[in-house]
Amino acid sequence: MTTVTAIAAAPDENPGPMTVGELRAILRKLPADRRVVLSGDAEGNCFSPAWGIGDAMYDDLYGWCGEAYPLPEELDNDPELKLLTGKIPDSAVRVFVLYPMGTEFIGSYESHCFGVNGSQA
Repeated sequence: MTTVTAIAAAPDENPGPMTVGELRAILRKLPADRRVVLSGDAEGNCFSPAWGIGDAMYDDLYGWCGEAYPLPEELDNDPELKLLTGKIPDSAVRVFVLYPMGTEFIGSYESHCFGVNGSQA
């Protein structure tokens, strides 16, 4: 585990997930050439540079981990993707996604949310 000092987090009056507006306000204060690195979890384990961005539908399963789905319009335009994805849960919301570069982030849902032996991380 690596210890780092957070320069900003979601405001105390909003204890939920950070919004794009909150992120913009934080980023405006930083130099434009500052690199973006993602932490693998809230404890600061496993860091990886940000590689890409995207939009998705997100269904929060545990308050700290969930499932991402393609956008409804992507499913409408791609019958094969729609068949593979199935129905997007009604509880899913549209989100902005930062994708990591490192291979330690790539894998199944279980590898993101649970330890190697399947126990909760």
